[in-house]
Formats: sequence, structure tokens, C-alpha cells
Amino acid sequence: MRPITINAEGGPLLLVDARAANSWHGSLDGSQDYENLCAMFDAKPELEGVEIVIDAQRAVAWEMAGAGTAYVYQHGGGQLRLVRAWVEEDTSEQLEQLALLDATACVPIGDISVPSGLLAVLWAAEPGEPVPTEISGDFESAEGTALNNSAVVMKVARHHYRCWHDTVSLNASRAMRLTLMPCDAATNKTM
Repeated sequence: MRPITINAEGGPLLLVDARAANSWHGSLDGSQDYENLCAMFDAKPELEGVEIVIDAQRAVAWEMAGAGTAYVYQHGGGQLRLVRAWVEEDTSEQLEQLALLDATACVPIGDISVPSGLLAVLWAAEPGEPVPTEISGDFESAEGTALNNSAVVMKVARHHYRCWHDTVSLNASRAMRLTLMPCDAATNKTM
């Protein structure tokens, strides 16, 4: 399973419907979007993530603990998992093992609505304007961002997700993860 990569220089990642992402201004031209979001995390250092609203759509910001790369894995049943890893051996096999480990103590973060069927994942400092609202393949990187691969869009099968944070270890490697589970928006039950 080949993951999608997201690069960030510190601060949270933002997960939002691709069309709503265009209303996010990050730290562009004096916008307070990124600063206000970071203030939420600064006020509560134990906060792993938070649900916010962007252009009337539920979105989630997830703190990935510093600069680095997060890997997005797509699992069966429409489940997605973001993995921020510190690994003993930098191999795709070890990252995949960390992604596949069963979750133990999960912290609920919030819900995401994705009515367009396109989920944007971006470093929250980036503006959402370059995020494509139509793609031809399964995923596409946004052009014109400050950092290479700091904003991507992927096709998703469901329109509503429940999000949980957890941490896992495997020998000397460890990872923080954000898991997105499809759920029925009407009943609030995961599928």
C-alpha cells in the first residue's frame, strides 16, 4: 500500500472538504486563520486536534508535533489514517506496520463533512486557494504552495467522517495517528 505524503514545517494539518478549503487563508497576507488556529493549540498544550468550521463545513485540525511528513493510508471500508512517525528504520514496510497496528486508547477529535467527495489535507499555514476542486485521478497535489507536497486532495467514498487520535509503538519506532472512520451523518454511527 503506497501512502500519500503531506509535508509541514510545524503547526497543525487541516482536513477539510476541498471546496470549503478555498475559504481558508492560512497565514497568507496577514490572515488570522493560521494564527487563531495555533492559539487554540497553544491555550491547551495537551490538545491533539480540534473540530472547526470552514465555509459552513465541519473540518478537523490535527497537531503532528513539529516539522516533518505525515503519511495518508487508505484502508478498506473507506477508512483513512494519517501517520506521523519516528522510525528506527526509515522503510516503507515499517511505516505500513505502524499504520496497520490496532488502535488502543483513542482520543476523539471531531467530525469532518466532505459533501464534494474530495478531501483536502494541508499544512494549516498554507492558504486553501490553490487546492483543486476537481481532480482526474485518486489524488492530486496542489500547485503554488510555499512547501512542496504541503496540500493534497484525495477522492473519498463517504461524505462524513469521525476522527480519532492515537499513538502506537513498534520496537523502537513510534507514531501518532489520526484515523478517519466513515459514519452516517444522520445516526452518528460509524460504518
